[in-house]
Amino acid sequence: MQVCGILAGTRVDEVEHNTFNTSSRLNSTWGGSLTDMVRATKILEIVEEDNLCDHAAKMGEYLQSELARIAQKTSVISNIRGKGLLTAFDFADQQTRNNFLQDGLSHNVMFLGCGERTIRFRPSLIIEQKEIDEGLNILEKILP
Repeated sequence: MQVCGILAGTRVDEVEHNTFNTSSRLNSTWGGSLTDMVRATKILEIVEEDNLCDHAAKMGEYLQSELARIAQKTSVISNIRGKGLLTAFDFADQQTRNNFLQDGLSHNVMFLGCGERTIRFRPSLIIEQKEIDEGLNILEKILP
């Protein structure tokens, strides 16, 4: 999403201390740029218009409840946790987790390892229940 510059007309000079004339207004290492501000504003508008925070909470609750169901059934995964769609669970050890990651790849699913023995999820805010179910079906299939 890095832009590395924008096109601007002479109209920006109507503002004496615009970002191009006053150092460090928007052009610091972490400050972004005018284009980044416009893009971020539009993204936040879409998040609000499409109720994506509510959707993420609902889908995250579903994901975590399904993982809890799987954990009760198999006893292989534990410590299911998260907020919204940011969800994680643990395996007993690193080797089991790493084997699971490899098995996922052989089924065309990339699970994300984290820490020593954790799997974490960070799906798109627009993920649907059927897509969660597809991933969980593979997860159940490849659990040790």
